Amino acid sequence: MPKLHRHPAVYSTGRERRKRRLIITLVLTLLILAGIAAAVLLLIVPQTRIVTWSTGDGGGGGGQGQPSDGSAAATGGQGGEGGPGGAAGENPAFPYPCGINDGSVKRVQGLSVSNLPKEGGVYLGTSLDWSTIDPRAWSAYLGHSASIVDRFFHLDDSGLLTWDVSPTNCSTGPQRLTVFQWAANILQEMGGSIMSITVTPDKGLEAVTDSVIATIVKAVKDVNDLGVEVLVRFGHEMNGGWYIWGQNPRLYRDTFARISQAIKRSTTKAAMVWAPNNGDGYPFGGGQYTPKRGDPRFTEMDTNGDGVIDTKVRSKPP
Repeated sequence: MPKLHRHPAVYSTGRERRKRRLIITLVLTLLILAGIAAAVLLLIVPQTRIVTWSTGDGGGGGGQGQPSDGSAAATGGQGGEGGPGGAAGENPAFPYPCGINDGSVKRVQGLSVSNLPKEGGVYLGTSLDWSTIDPRAWSAYLGHSASIVDRFFHLDDSGLLTWDVSPTNCSTGPQRLTVFQWAANILQEMGGSIMSITVTPDKGLEAVTDSVIATIVKAVKDVNDLGVEVLVRFGHEMNGGWYIWGQNPRLYRDTFARISQAIKRSTTKAAMVWAPNNGDGYPFGGGQYTPKRGDPRFTEMDTNGDGVIDTKVRSKPP
């Protein structure tokens, strides 16, 4: 009797059938899980309209800003970390609500700049762009107030760039406040967080005169007067060469100290934050503001005098 041969296009082995069934089962399982995840997101994500902004200078800065939802542009919108803010002005597309805690947000207790965590301790905080999401909304999403709420503010040769706001839906009627007073009210009512102000000296450290420092002190006092304590995070990542205030050891230390002294003369409810970048990769060569040989800043950073900027230190005091 002739031997029958199975044609591969018609017949398949049991192993191949099992393999196909396994693949089909996996695909169906993934589709089901994706559907469940989408349903959960729709249930838990608040249906809140948040206006996002694109800026005219491409650097996260101010000037003419255009909201991505097609609303009217705001003149003088505040910039993000990437670039300088524009002229002081209110973002009309953002509602600036009042800080009303209906009890759903858990308050933080006992926070003070005079009692910050010891070594190894941590405060959970957040850095927000207050022109797109406010501290009240963030706390409501989380169900708990952040220990620290931060925002970037730009410093030019005239002072700290700020703006006034007109909060909406306030039980006390129409108000006009500085953005610092508005935020302090929210932090006080929502849960007693510490406010952090990241100050970026966009015109360089040489432009931080006494009159400019006075505008920082005033902003801090405005917040303190409403019962909120403040951390001033001046010129962050100063050990890198990518910011105009970076890798300028002597002048940075002197400027930091002047601001600290001015704040301490005016209030006991504020503290300075020393905020270098993570040291991995130091000295981060190639930045726009990295000093070269012959620059006095290079000499200041060459701490062991071997003609190279690195992590080596002097073996003996000079």
